[in-house]
Amino acid sequence: MAIEDLIRQFNAYRLSYDKLLVEIDRRRQYKKEAEDFVRHMMAQLETMSEGVYLHPHRPARLFILDDVSAERGVRESFNVEHGADLPSDLCLYIENPPTRWQVIPFDGDAVESLPDVDDDLVAEVDMSPLQVFLNHATHSVS
Repeated sequence: MAIEDLIRQFNAYRLSYDKLLVEIDRRRQYKKEAEDFVRHMMAQLETMSEGVYLHPHRPARLFILDDVSAERGVRESFNVEHGADLPSDLCLYIENPPTRWQVIPFDGDAVESLPDVDDDLVAEVDMSPLQVFLNHATHSVS
C-alpha cells in the first residue's frame, strides 16, 4: 500500500470518527427527548387518573386541577350513590378503578445504550462541508 493510500485512509477514518462523535451526540439528544416525552406523557396520564376527567361538552363544570377530587374518589362516590340502584350486569366495569399506564419499549426492544462522549469532543468537530473539504485537501498528498 502506498503512502498516499495510507494518508487517504487515515483522513477517511478521521472524518468518519468525527462524524461518529456527532452521530452519538445526536442519538443521545434524541434519546433524552424521547425519554422526556414519555415521562411527560406518563405524568399526564397519572394526573388524569388522579384528577377528574370531565366530558368536554358539559359546561356546568370546568376541569381545573386545583379544585377537583381524585378520579378514584369520584368513581367510588358514584358507585356508593348509584351502584345499589343499578343492575350489577348493566355495566360490569363501572366499579373498576382508573386504568394505570406503563410505557415500555416496543416488542421487548432493549432500551438504547450509548457511550458517553464529552461535549467538548463533539464541539471540536466541525462538520461544515467547507471545513471537511479543507481538512481533506490539506491532508491529502498531491
